[in-house]
Amino acid sequence: AHALPIEQQIIRRAGPALLPTTALRLAGGLLYAAGLHAVFKATGWLARPVAPTWQPMAESTGWAGFFMALGETLAMMFLILTALVWLLEALKAWGLMAWLQRGLAPVLRLAGIRGEALQLTAIGMLLGISYGGGLLIREARAGHIGRRQVLLSCIFMGFAHSLIEDTLIMVSLGADAVAILAGRLLFAIAATAVVAAVLARVPERQVAPSQG
Repeated sequence: AHALPIEQQIIRRAGPALLPTTALRLAGGLLYAAGLHAVFKATGWLARPVAPTWQPMAESTGWAGFFMALGETLAMMFLILTALVWLLEALKAWGLMAWLQRGLAPVLRLAGIRGEALQLTAIGMLLGISYGGGLLIREARAGHIGRRQVLLSCIFMGFAHSLIEDTLIMVSLGADAVAILAGRLLFAIAATAVVAAVLARVPERQVAPSQG
């Protein structure tokens, strides 16, 4: 759960209510973290010291040293993010993004996501809520996607979005790719599937009324 003030406003504009979806994201993040902790404690997995690919500059004394270290850190972050943007644009140009989206459709169906919401959710999952959520706002307001699918799409993207960028950044800081990518995706599928099963008992007109 991160960037909640911005991302949750995008989700709210797509239709689902702000507070319930925010609470669900926070609860999901805490639950997944607690689950990982239990697994790590029981198995000893990832007990060794972390060896990040990128490390911030060592702490120095004085304001001059502080601002120099801050500038170097920001410059490194800018270079990493710029490289990620170029990578994403290259994937689009080569047609690999469309291939990934088609390949992810069966995975999203396991979470109860269907029809027009499939492609938009795949975009959000790969590139971020700003992309997928923005498109979802347009389609939801045009009436092309039902309320239930809008809500499920937003819930899924809340748990698993921007998988390419987030994973590369976290792995560079020393995080485990299996826990950050595969585990996060599996949790998002399972949690959204549970919500979908509950919503199946609720009439469509009562699901996530539009927030405007």
